[in-house]
Amino acid sequence: MSWGYWGIVGTLVTMVGMLLACLTLFSSKEKEPPPIRKDNSNVPRVAPGQAPGSHRQAA
Repeated sequence: MSWGYWGIVGTLVTMVGMLLACLTLFSSKEKEPPPIRKDNSNVPRVAPGQAPGSHRQAA
């Protein structure tokens, strides 16, 4: 085989190696746990449609 063919083969082998290395690095990262939500029992909960300062009553 001539040098041109060896260059193509070497390039393909290098590209496949880089692809496998990247896949290994990206798949080995541990996923971060979701942030822990602090529940303050002293703070009263407000309904989603109400503002914290509104004290309106039905007529």
